[in-house]
Amino acid sequence: MVFFWAYEAFDLWDRPAATAALVLAYFAAAFLVDAVFRGASFCKYVCPIGQFQFAGSLLSPLEVKVRQPDVCARCTTHDCLRGNDRHGGCELELFLPAKSGSLDCTFCLDCVKACPHDNVGLLPVWPAGELHRDPPRSSVGRFARRPDLAALALVLLAGAFAGAAAMVAPFEAKVSAGGLAAAVFFAAALAAATVLAASASAAGRAWSAVRATFAEIFRRQAMTLLPLAVALWAAHLLFHLATAGPSIGPVLVRAVAGEAAAIGSPGAFLGSAATTGLELLVLDAGLLATLYAGWRLARELARERALRLFAPLALVASALWLAGAWILLQPMAMRGMLH
Repeated sequence: MVFFWAYEAFDLWDRPAATAALVLAYFAAAFLVDAVFRGASFCKYVCPIGQFQFAGSLLSPLEVKVRQPDVCARCTTHDCLRGNDRHGGCELELFLPAKSGSLDCTFCLDCVKACPHDNVGLLPVWPAGELHRDPPRSSVGRFARRPDLAALALVLLAGAFAGAAAMVAPFEAKVSAGGLAAAVFFAAALAAATVLAASASAAGRAWSAVRATFAEIFRRQAMTLLPLAVALWAAHLLFHLATAGPSIGPVLVRAVAGEAAAIGSPGAFLGSAATTGLELLVLDAGLLATLYAGWRLARELARERALRLFAPLALVASALWLAGAWILLQPMAMRGMLH
């Protein structure tokens, strides 16, 4: 949340020097952390971009996994984990037969190269299939026992709504008023996301009378909200790509020819109506994925009373979809544009 707040509070989008400093800080932090700790600790625990991608990977249609578990059962060397004289093993110390999902995988593919049986690959999986399952994972363990992963999901959910809302007309002027205003805005978004998720879990647990604890339901239901969060991020970034993507040409011309080069009007990839339609379509897909994951989770936890556990979560997800759709339909401040 500090990363999201700093982007708005210090106008990082309009300060090339600050962007360069941030890139250098990343390299310095990665060097220092990985020089002291093993297991790709910077990527796995520190890097905010890494956390964003880890969460998004739960919706990926591809996953690094074993092809045939029985081949791994007969393997005695476990080169995918330990490495060999030709290739290093998994730096994150993931044991492939016990790996489930990609929340702790950087897709370095070292295990694919090290496996002497060619039994590891980048294989297709059902997107969001991990959100309603909770097996013991190789290093992450079970979602129900990881409050930090629930917090990560809520941070990305709050950041998606706050980041998009900070760029539309009803909020842009207020958020850009100063660092304190931006801090209050992002803190309020995180608090709202937490209260909504907790209320849905508490109401669903009370109505369905399931044996699972509130903490377990809250942590697992928070993970099912990730598709909606990722969808709003994708819709938001789709807008920027569709409207500002063609500007790469004039920017490169100015970089080569100098500041005095005429820039002209770069135009846009898509018209306003087409862009809005695609944004809403992406948001729709996120809502459907969240509802599907939430329903499958409710079926697992409450069985015949699944609808009672699911209904409050569905209500919250639908309210968040409405809020996201409203944000996408607002006029966006085209910051950094010449006109």
